[in-house]
Amino acid sequence: MATARKLSPAFYAECAAAEKEAARPKGFWQRVGFAFGWLRANFVKLLLLAGMIWVFVLIAPFLEMLIQALCFLLPVWFLSRLAGASDLGHWQAFGFRPTVGSAETRRT
Repeated sequence: MATARKLSPAFYAECAAAEKEAARPKGFWQRVGFAFGWLRANFVKLLLLAGMIWVFVLIAPFLEMLIQALCFLLPVWFLSRLAGASDLGHWQAFGFRPTVGSAETRRT
């Protein structure tokens, strides 16, 4: 086969394509057998995929709630910054005080 491959690459490619076509299932029961073999070989992957889909279905309402909260809060934060709201306004309730000056404005 190696010498045939060297002599005629086109013939070898044609034979490889014919072998590949012959390996495909042709009838209904061959397709069922092929699918069963694939499922048996990839059973763990299939279980992991089903588990990930199940977890996504469980957390989908919470993801929707987070997206809705962000759609509300992002414009509020943006508009509050445009209106000139203080950066530390919400921290003053806990006893934090804003700095009076910066290092650039101090007199030496």
